[in-house]
Amino acid sequence: MLYRYRSPAGTFVIAPQHGGCYELYFHDRVLGSHPTPEQAAEHAFEHLASPPVRTGQFLPEPMDLAKWEQWSLSH
Repeated sequence: MLYRYRSPAGTFVIAPQHGGCYELYFHDRVLGSHPTPEQAAEHAFEHLASPPVRTGQFLPEPMDLAKWEQWSLSH
């Protein structure tokens, strides 16, 4: 499963990798590798919550994967 979250600061993508881990991308840059997509989503939230990405008082909350767009990666 591939996940995408569009925030005012930019788009996050969580993509599965070989070996069962998930990488978190922001602006085509890898922010980290995580054992679960849920942990990657938490990392995205932490990234948005820290300056300088935070914009004013608006703070999106992408921690819940149900709020992310999802695509199946079937062959």
